[in-house]
Amino acid sequence: ILPFTNPSGGRAQLDRYERDGAAYRARTEAARPQSDSLVVQSALQGVESIPGSLAALVVGATTRSPGAAASVMGLQTGAPAYREALRAGKDTPTALRYGFEQGAIEALTERLPAGAWLDALTKRTPAGQAILRSLATELPGEQVATVLQDFSTWATMTPDRPFSEYLAERPEAALRTAIATVTGTAAQVGATQVTAK
Repeated sequence: ILPFTNPSGGRAQLDRYERDGAAYRARTEAARPQSDSLVVQSALQGVESIPGSLAALVVGATTRSPGAAASVMGLQTGAPAYREALRAGKDTPTALRYGFEQGAIEALTERLPAGAWLDALTKRTPAGQAILRSLATELPGEQVATVLQDFSTWATMTPDRPFSEYLAERPEAALRTAIATVTGTAAQVGATQVTAK
């Protein structure tokens, strides 16, 4: 999942991902409408995730492998997490572990949704049905990912925070995840199904 664990060439690749990611985040931040609404913020988060997800799905469609798509999503999550930990002052082994945890969770929880999408694309399933099938796997997978990734972040990045704070954040985190997942999945699956016809 994380090729940057290879010290011979991984650093340059990771730096490239970091530069590209920083540029994308800057453009996204500049274009994002300002809103105090949790619903709007979460929906925008879902929309903003579309380019990365589409890139991974293209890999999956090209290789006919949902595992390949999920691995790309894992890399997209794990590499920035590794750099985030380093910037926070964590040592390299800790940063590597954090990046691996974040990326592995993402890849594992995206495997079934990627498979459902690829199956719908191959069978030319109507867009509405494809969206519902994808959401049936994406929603629970994203909720699991949020719980586990947030726990990893709490344990690694903010271990001094009381565990009760992590627990108190679960309801809002679950709601944000649900809204972002529905928005992002509907847009990306619908677009790819229509384009494939």
